[in-house]
Amino acid sequence: GGAGALLASGPLNADHVLALCPQYSVLDPELPVAPAWRSAMKGTPELFALPDLLSRTARVFVVVDPSYGTDMAHYRAVERTRPVTMIATPFAKHDAPKFLREAKLLSRLVLGVVAGQDGHRLVATGRRARRRCVARYWQGLGSATRGRWPAARARAVQMAGELSIDTVRKGGSVREGFSAISIYVGALAAAGRGAEAESVATEMVRLCPDEPSAFALVGGLAFQAGRLEEAERAFTAAIRIDKSANEIRMSLVRTLIRLGRQDDAARHLERCAMARGSWKTWQAVVAELARAGVTGAMVDLATRKVNDLKRPA
Repeated sequence: GGAGALLASGPLNADHVLALCPQYSVLDPELPVAPAWRSAMKGTPELFALPDLLSRTARVFVVVDPSYGTDMAHYRAVERTRPVTMIATPFAKHDAPKFLREAKLLSRLVLGVVAGQDGHRLVATGRRARRRCVARYWQGLGSATRGRWPAARARAVQMAGELSIDTVRKGGSVREGFSAISIYVGALAAAGRGAEAESVATEMVRLCPDEPSAFALVGGLAFQAGRLEEAERAFTAAIRIDKSANEIRMSLVRTLIRLGRQDDAARHLERCAMARGSWKTWQAVVAELARAGVTGAMVDLATRKVNDLKRPA
């Protein structure tokens, strides 16, 4: 587990503890922690009682991405309480256990550390051996090379997309892979391979008729090609499946603005304003409104939302 493995090790009298990127502030309440957990932590004082709860005799292993500052801050907090062994991973936070599972390394790592093997070597050699068949590895490489090394990024985007598509075809996890598929489809379209992009998007809708992201692929391609009525139908189908899909709803807003249906756009925009969203998405709406020559309440709302989201928390 994460911090839970550390906190349960004493009561369970564990011999070995394998903590995967513990993200709770397990020692110091001032350490960085996701806002979503802050309120829960206030009612869980034992999260700050790690020195008393962590087993005094167990061998403690912590899986962590050494380049990710937040996870490393928590690692150092654990390190101050007991001797621990770091096992480096190329992914941080929740992506670390997902990568280990997809690469079929999690059980190998658990059994290996119990048997006294070098956990770092297990992950390193396993990653090299299995990375070609793990979409998450290539997706991470694509993120790391954004804005530099275009050839490496293109290769990573292609591999992540193709592996994710293959997973969907085999009936595997759908939602996990759609981010990589979306980036891959966008790259195909940008490279002038629109027919291939359209083919992938259509296939995803056929294979995943209950997945809003599949319809968003079709809508995005239609929007870029100027087929606005088709884009509207696809985005509308997506938000019928998931009414909380605000990023897709924002795409529908931009489509409606281009169609000149400002009243419908305003209705959807007001609903989007209730969620936080991304300032970049709202900025795109501001630009769309300016392009259409729209003024008034919608512009004020979108501009205010951009400013609010860009303001430091």
